[in-house]
Amino acid sequence: MHLRSILLLLLTLLCLPAQGQDAGDALRKGDESLAAGLWEIAAAHFENALQSADLPADQSAQAAIGLAESWIRQGKSDAALDLLEQSIARNHPEQPFWKGQALASSGRITEAIAQLTPLSEKPDAPHRFETAVSLANLHLSLEQTDVALNSLSGFRKSADPSHAPAILLREVEILIDTQQYPKARTLFSLIEKFPSNLQAHADLLNAHLTLAENQASVAARIFRSLIDQPRGLSLMQFHSAAVGLTDSLLQSEDASTAFAFLVSFIDEHPDSPQLEALFQRIEKIMPEKPLAGDMVLGQLGQWIPTSEISPTGLVPTEEGGCVSSWPSAKVHEKVIPYALFTRALGLDRNDSPQALAESRQLMNRLRAEFPDHPLVNRAMLVLGRRYLMAGLTDQAFHLLTVLRENSKLPQQRGEAAFLQALEAY
Repeated sequence: MHLRSILLLLLTLLCLPAQGQDAGDALRKGDESLAAGLWEIAAAHFENALQSADLPADQSAQAAIGLAESWIRQGKSDAALDLLEQSIARNHPEQPFWKGQALASSGRITEAIAQLTPLSEKPDAPHRFETAVSLANLHLSLEQTDVALNSLSGFRKSADPSHAPAILLREVEILIDTQQYPKARTLFSLIEKFPSNLQAHADLLNAHLTLAENQASVAARIFRSLIDQPRGLSLMQFHSAAVGLTDSLLQSEDASTAFAFLVSFIDEHPDSPQLEALFQRIEKIMPEKPLAGDMVLGQLGQWIPTSEISPTGLVPTEEGGCVSSWPSAKVHEKVIPYALFTRALGLDRNDSPQALAESRQLMNRLRAEFPDHPLVNRAMLVLGRRYLMAGLTDQAFHLLTVLRENSKLPQQRGEAAFLQALEAY
């Protein structure tokens, strides 16, 4: 067992509630665990508190709300909804807010909006700021950008002034994402100086906006300063700065400079939550038809270790089927499936028999070692297209049918169906 796993196990055992623990102490430790992001441990403390017969009614209600929040954050929204409808929690002031969060977590977006909207209009409602942000995100999930922006703007103008800068930054973020750059810049100008806890986020958005305004060199300097001194940035924001710097370097300098930065950053952060975006930039940097000795292909190869597939497992075949059963591959760094797919894509562009053979081998290895990875469907689409070009219709139709029936992305399903129809007619 790895040292990290052992330490995590010891921490869990130390934090779990002891038998006979005082109910008030359990409630306090539940709150502390929630604040630390230890959802399962928090839930155990709150459940322990609720088992006490001498816990006052108001503290019982608070423990129930804490337990519901813990469950929501663990993805147990159905259990949270059941608890929130029970009498112990139903009359707590925070119950409407957490019910809305549970509905949203369950995918019941319309119901969640209906639940949270009245709360955003009550000045004394608990978690009003979080309610406004949640509502905007829910509307965005329904592609209702204007509704989301209007709700945030209305809240910013009517809520506590201390919340205005954070709400404004969320509005700017949405405007940048939807390429409404002049509106974003106008909104930015409403606040001359942001609070210290928001300044780094404001600088990040300003860098993205500056890049969109075709000032790549200026944007690159801002992004680089944020990467060098990331204080105040969340994990996702820090890695967003890396994506932004890459795009800035591609515009202001050259592909080799951007690629050198990407290699260095990925080597330092192989578990980056932005790996997909980073490898998409590598796809862009790769030549249209890379040669065998291309530096990008070479670097991708360095990120791919020797195959560690168990010889007793089932492996996908060239024909789209498999022999034996899926192999039980060992845990790999998150970078490996992206390297497999991106190198395979580059080799596919090379178009030589040797390159195409290796490309198919890498695509099938991706399917074998990482069968649940999102890139598997893209790999099947590339393989299906190649089989059609080679006249291997049966193998192509098998892969494309599997993709059409299993992909959750309409675009992938549509392309698979189109390729099949194109061949058929």
